[in-house]
Amino acid sequence: GIPKGGVGVSLADQGISSGPEGIQQGFPQYAGVEMLYFNSFAIGTNPFVVAQVNNTIDSSDSVSKVVGNHTMKFGGQYIWYQVKQAPDLVGNGTFSFFGSGAQSTGNGFADFLLGLPDFYSQQSSPTFHELSATGGIFAEDSWRVRSGLTINYGLRWDYIRPWSELDNQGTTLVPGVESKTYPGAPIGYLVPGDPLPNGQTLPSTIAPTPLDDFSPRLGLAYSPNWSKGFLGKLAGGPGKTSIRLGAG
Repeated sequence: GIPKGGVGVSLADQGISSGPEGIQQGFPQYAGVEMLYFNSFAIGTNPFVVAQVNNTIDSSDSVSKVVGNHTMKFGGQYIWYQVKQAPDLVGNGTFSFFGSGAQSTGNGFADFLLGLPDFYSQQSSPTFHELSATGGIFAEDSWRVRSGLTINYGLRWDYIRPWSELDNQGTTLVPGVESKTYPGAPIGYLVPGDPLPNGQTLPSTIAPTPLDDFSPRLGLAYSPNWSKGFLGKLAGGPGKTSIRLGAG
């Protein structure tokens, strides 16, 4: 995402003042011809630069043990996600020529030749450190009741944490509620830590983390010992047919 074309062209080269009344380049090391937007095309140096680093830490283990007619298994897993984004967002500015400004000629390219942009945009962005995690634990048993009949049963619990930002830079919309962290923000625009109408506080994850995600399972495997008559012929003899049922 690092700009390649036009690097090295300064504001002065384009006749643009960089003094107090002009434009301050946010990222001089990526200086170039500013991005110019028209109705059907665009030219200039890419204004978006993002350096992103992802880390995924995965830990899991399981244990099996046979006790008599029971084969038991226990285990769990935890995955921690980290994403660091360092965006250089429109630090050097963009001009738009769509032919719709107050002093426009009605033609975007003609406005460009006359130096009459519809608007100019320049922004900056902090670094974002985004975090999330998922995990789960389980226990199951395979019980061989007798020859030809086995019952499987178990339970799993899953933990799925929504994404959050280390410095609480996430936002959400709750209509009609005013932010206590930023009282001047538009009504309904909230950040983590703001109080909610139900008396709770907006968590860093914006959405709540459910803690009741349980998944039971039940299975049955049966091999009938049919050897005579119609059923014996249908089954193909002892041990030739298996009936399996499962739910979970």
